[in-house]
Amino acid sequence: ATVSVLYWVGVKMDSSEKKVTVAVRIRPRLPVGVGSKVQQEEYQHPSCLIVQDEETLRLQEQKQEENCKSSVYTFDYVFDTDCMQSEVYEEAVQELVDTSLSGANCTILAYGQTGSGKTHTVLGKVKSNPLEDDLLTPESGLFMRCLKDLFEYKKRREDKAWVVIALSCIEIYLDHARDLLSANPSENIKIVLTDDDVRMPTLTRYEILTLNDVYKHFQEASKHRTTRATEANDTSSRSHCLFVIDIVQQERTDKNPTQPDISFLRDPTLASKKPPKSRSASPAVAASPKAASPTHLDACSNVIYRKDEPPIIASKVVLADLAGSEKSSGKTGSGATAGTAMFKEMTSINKSLTALGNVVHALHAGASHIPYRDATLTRILKPSFAAPSSKILLISNLSPTQLTYDESFSTLQFANKVKAMKVSNSMIGADQQQLQFDYLETQKTQWGLLADLHIAHLHHENEPMLRRFTDVVEPPFNIHKLRHKNQEKDRLKVIKDLEPQGRDEKVRIAAKIEKRQKEEKAKLMEMKKEIFDGLVDEYNNKVGSLQSEIERLTTEAGEFQQKLTTDIREMETETKDHETTADNLTKEKRDLRGRIEKGQVELKHLMEERAKLNEMEKKRKAESQDKQSAAELELTAAELKYVQAMWGHCKAQEYFFKLKAFRETQQALVESQKQNILRIDQAKRESEKLGKLLK
Repeated sequence: ATVSVLYWVGVKMDSSEKKVTVAVRIRPRLPVGVGSKVQQEEYQHPSCLIVQDEETLRLQEQKQEENCKSSVYTFDYVFDTDCMQSEVYEEAVQELVDTSLSGANCTILAYGQTGSGKTHTVLGKVKSNPLEDDLLTPESGLFMRCLKDLFEYKKRREDKAWVVIALSCIEIYLDHARDLLSANPSENIKIVLTDDDVRMPTLTRYEILTLNDVYKHFQEASKHRTTRATEANDTSSRSHCLFVIDIVQQERTDKNPTQPDISFLRDPTLASKKPPKSRSASPAVAASPKAASPTHLDACSNVIYRKDEPPIIASKVVLADLAGSEKSSGKTGSGATAGTAMFKEMTSINKSLTALGNVVHALHAGASHIPYRDATLTRILKPSFAAPSSKILLISNLSPTQLTYDESFSTLQFANKVKAMKVSNSMIGADQQQLQFDYLETQKTQWGLLADLHIAHLHHENEPMLRRFTDVVEPPFNIHKLRHKNQEKDRLKVIKDLEPQGRDEKVRIAAKIEKRQKEEKAKLMEMKKEIFDGLVDEYNNKVGSLQSEIERLTTEAGEFQQKLTTDIREMETETKDHETTADNLTKEKRDLRGRIEKGQVELKHLMEERAKLNEMEKKRKAESQDKQSAAELELTAAELKYVQAMWGHCKAQEYFFKLKAFRETQQALVESQKQNILRIDQAKRESEKLGKLLK
């Protein structure tokens, strides 16, 4: 019999009161795919089932002859396989967009294993030939839907407020952050941590006015993003990608006729985050947190104050498409180079996701130290977790089959820890401001007590009590001029009753001041450490880059030297062969000259023999003139002429062919010598160039 083990995890909370909300989405079975896991889905049992309601998910393992393990989780949102993109946005994300418009930072994290549908959830698809702003389709993701609502909000508010929307795109590949919208996307971004803020001065931000602008920049970023085919997905994202949407708002008045400049987004520390002090207000009122800023600005993540202008509210929406982890199967590439590259990618992805898990675990456990600096991903996402006024939505994506049970279980465990994170929801610096306010109020009360004590001293000479309280703080006014209308006995009774309270108040103020000094000192030390660590990391990166460049140049110089040495040896061998050929051709030339001279001598002998034959013929003709008839004499003369012509033609033809062969051999020798001279000169020039390079 099959034994069912059931675990109930988590408690549902109201999302409007929470800093962190968690959603789970199960993708449907894929009809096509080149990954081996995708092709096996057709024959697998489903492992993820929604039970009871839209907030509860059961993860059940189904194996033959083994116990059936089942875990039940409760989250804020659970989306089944038939859930549309619009439902995910309207139920889980639209509220965050409204929160960002009220001034708070919002972050949406798409988390899950490779091939679980993270990129589809965040980006989705748009129309192939968009017209105007008609880009959305039923398959469009959260990114485009969020921007569409922002543009509609900007249009509704254009008569009352300036609304500026800017877009930037960051890729984290091999733990290095790159700007996908910059002119040089391969260059790393400089990241500086200051308290709970992250500064990236070189990050490119484009102001966007329409969805067509968004589509253009999205296409540009997609071209530079790193993808690769894996066992689970044919176009798997091998890097983390963060789409950052900056929203800057300012009320329209006569003092600001143009929209605000967003250059302060590069370095938020340069902008003033404190309201200007009122000249008419007293010091105590100016220091009060209630008088520092309007009530509706208290929940804003970033408020910028400028002289004689309404405050600027800056917020952002971050959509993070996190790369999914994948176990190595030993078949990471078709070659050694591809295998090494994919192994490095998997190692870097798992390292950054582990760092993210460590941060979540530390927040879940309420640890005093949160390891944000362990990875580039956690450094960039630090404001999302540390800024008290920010909101986080984690969308955990799951594959629907039994094949990925272990990965789905790990994803749900991570989501459950994120749901239980202990993150403060108070404002940045609110505790410090409240402490200052309490201190000033206590100081005012203490000055009143000092005045009463001085009156008592004048009448009853209570000097020890006055000295004990005047050691606490020196009043900034002349207390000798103060008088009170109450009777002497009543005043002494009040002073006597307030004496223990003043002593306790003094101890409490001293403890608060000491605690604040320790916190400020620790904060300063942490800031110094972060700056020093940043400088050390930057120096190590530069040293590593220089060492890599030196090694590359040394390797290239060695390869060039080896190649040049080989070429010189080959040219020397060819030169020797050509010299041998030239010697052979010279010998052949000499032999031909000897043969020509010999032929000329033979020709001379032949001419002499011909002359002799002619003389003999004349004598024969003279002797046989009487004996032969005229016809016979003509026949004999014709035959002799024919024989002589044939002999001369053969000898002349033989001499012509020998002379022609000699000329061709001579020309080939001259061309070979020219080629040898050119190759020797080229080898000398390359040798000189190599010598200069090595120097």
